[in-house]
Amino acid sequence: MRNIRIPFLIGTFASGLFVAPYMQQASGGGAAVALWLTAAPVLLAWVRSRQGWRFFGVVVVLSLLAYLFEFSSIASGFPYGPFAYGEGLGGKIADLVPWLVPVAWVPQVLSATVLVRATVRDVRLHALAVAVALTLFDLVLDPPAATGLGFWRWPYGGFWYGIPLSNFLGWLLTGYLAGVLVQLAPRNVPRYGMLTLELATVFWLAVALTFGFWLTLVPGALLLLWLWWANARACNPR
Repeated sequence: MRNIRIPFLIGTFASGLFVAPYMQQASGGGAAVALWLTAAPVLLAWVRSRQGWRFFGVVVVLSLLAYLFEFSSIASGFPYGPFAYGEGLGGKIADLVPWLVPVAWVPQVLSATVLVRATVRDVRLHALAVAVALTLFDLVLDPPAATGLGFWRWPYGGFWYGIPLSNFLGWLLTGYLAGVLVQLAPRNVPRYGMLTLELATVFWLAVALTFGFWLTLVPGALLLLWLWWANARACNPR
């Protein structure tokens, strides 16, 4: 995995630069392909932990939570603020929340957990660190996916390329809750599970740059540096 990681990242960045216009026209197909491809490394890594039922249980609960958070936010504004989905992610449950939502969120939670376990020694800080990693990722994801591609929108806009502060506070909260839950999952997960978060960050950063969202470079760089440090520790363990 070490030998192909850099070519994977370069190819993912290049694809992000070129596919953005087509993702708007694919009725969810383009987004689904991108989500499943980036999710593959962490899903494989967690399956290889050989504790399949525990892993499956955590994935099911996280998926249900993902739907719950989305429905709640659309109905009441909590936890992400009031927003609505467009048609770019394909079919929706009750015409409100796309079926693809867990594919977008759960693998990133699992990948962020691998990252945190590799870099944060104090277990008491793991849930908070997972929340921070996910929020950094969302600062990269939301501008191109929401404002650029129109996959979802906040009617009242916000400070970060049309996205309100409530969204990022919501990601901190839901990321923390997910970080607590995922502690029940297997611990002997191969570190290449981090590649999912790395690929997704590189891909959406490239898409963001095609729209001129240059400030996304800041959270993107912070998260990629964190991932680089984690990979360096994996290659040179003490």
